[in-house]
Amino acid sequence: MTVKKKSAFIFRGSPASGKTTTTKNFVEMLSGKTVLLELDTFRWGFHLHNRDVEDVTQEEHQFAYENFLLILEQYCKNGDYTIVVEGLFSWDTPSAHGNIQDIVHILKKYEFDYTLFLLSGDYEMLWTRNTKRDYVVPESEFRSLYDHVMQKISDEEVHLDVCKLTPEEVSNILRRLLE
Repeated sequence: MTVKKKSAFIFRGSPASGKTTTTKNFVEMLSGKTVLLELDTFRWGFHLHNRDVEDVTQEEHQFAYENFLLILEQYCKNGDYTIVVEGLFSWDTPSAHGNIQDIVHILKKYEFDYTLFLLSGDYEMLWTRNTKRDYVVPESEFRSLYDHVMQKISDEEVHLDVCKLTPEEVSNILRRLLE
């Protein structure tokens, strides 16, 4: 489906909430020029070559987030792309994991319409999902990231409980929102 020009869709959620799967499926629903900006690409795709995850410093995470915001702004300046974003963003807490307020500020600056999505679920169920993935986020880090994302939920967000919905049901909800 083609969305009107200058639209953005921001997905946030804890580890194992299905952000990557959901956004990749969502992008397939769109036509026209679309860009998918995944914060993890900036965090791990750029900094992890020949290194272990534990070797990436907080300063490097912050640097990656700042680069992510710069690229987001470039796409907003261009204005020809539907923008889809995903990450471990908090609602408004500044951190190297990012926050929705920084993103919304840029989108508003360039007069983008945007829709915000929170992929959430019960901690224990998401932790169990995490333990079944190829890369398991260690429990202390998982708890910290879960709390970071879930510390504040806004009425502005479309809230999708991924523990109660199948990936197909999530896709159907997103498809209906685009109609």
